[in-house]
Amino acid sequence: KPSTRDGFSIAVICAIREERDAVMAMLDETWDAPEYGKIRGDDNTYGVGRIGRHKVVVIRLPGIGPREAANSAATFRSSFPNITLGLVVGICGGVPTESDNGHIVMGDVVLSKEILDFTFIRQYDNKAKIKDTLADSFGRPNREIRTFLATMEGKQDRSRLRDKSFKYLIEFCMKDDFRSWKFPGVDKDVVYPRTYRHKHQLQSDDVCTDGVCAECRAAEDELNKAQADGKADEIKKAERRVEIADVCDASETKLCDELGCDMSKAVLRESQGRDPKLVDGMMIRVPEIHFGTIGSGNSVMKSGYRRDELAKERNIIAFEMEGAGVWDNFPTVVIKAVCDYADSHKRKEWQKYASGCAAACMKAFLMEW
Repeated sequence: KPSTRDGFSIAVICAIREERDAVMAMLDETWDAPEYGKIRGDDNTYGVGRIGRHKVVVIRLPGIGPREAANSAATFRSSFPNITLGLVVGICGGVPTESDNGHIVMGDVVLSKEILDFTFIRQYDNKAKIKDTLADSFGRPNREIRTFLATMEGKQDRSRLRDKSFKYLIEFCMKDDFRSWKFPGVDKDVVYPRTYRHKHQLQSDDVCTDGVCAECRAAEDELNKAQADGKADEIKKAERRVEIADVCDASETKLCDELGCDMSKAVLRESQGRDPKLVDGMMIRVPEIHFGTIGSGNSVMKSGYRRDELAKERNIIAFEMEGAGVWDNFPTVVIKAVCDYADSHKRKEWQKYASGCAAACMKAFLMEW
């Protein structure tokens, strides 16, 4: 146990309660944080403890996004000056594609080899852009992190990291306080076509001002007709109309169940035979580990069109919001598990399980570090 704050070397940053709860559950030992104090003006609330040989400090940010992360990380570094590694741990939106390690599916964990800044003018399909200057790419991690990640990408080392993560995830899910955070099920791992937007789906439920969602529905109907007619030019034009169609602000805050999103349009994700395993009476799928570029911005990625565009242009495999804020204060690795597919459709059933997957990988990471 460290005698002062100077004895801590690992910072773990979380944005929401579920992320922090999962991380704290992974600590091998916890200590009384107020005992260590903090500098005057530091508004962070810390949790402290040990994972393996590492002395760890954990915070939950007061809000999501890069600004909150940057502000908290700056004072964090002042109170704990000997931090050598910052881990941003939690949930993210994954790109429903293949990495060098197979299909990315719900619960899989993404580790950042690079963080790329992206920003939105507005949080929807028709109003997004990515910055395009050298200053917006945070560059590579330091040499120590690059060497470690390169090693962990090797077949044997990645398998060991995955197996340790799975071991810690099972232990986590078997704890009384977290039994309800179990694997939601393969049937819940679905993605909607990007041409099927998250909006008020039924006219009878449409409470939009000026019928905004109705315009989007009309654009989708035009696309369906063009597809039925098989006219390539008309399909392309109709897809563009769906892409730029606006939806009402109220729909952005509602879940798919509340808006009546049609599950028959959802596509079950291909998991390449990675079937769940029965462990101590609990079905659970082994989370795979993916290394790559993570997009980090000031808004949640809610557009299947922009997601696919940036994934193709910049080889981004996941999107999140805090890594960019932490980067300037600590040598940083983002460790996040997929809880949605970075589109407009909102579902909550994967958040707790994904938080556990990310925290388990964090522990496996530190046991190797």
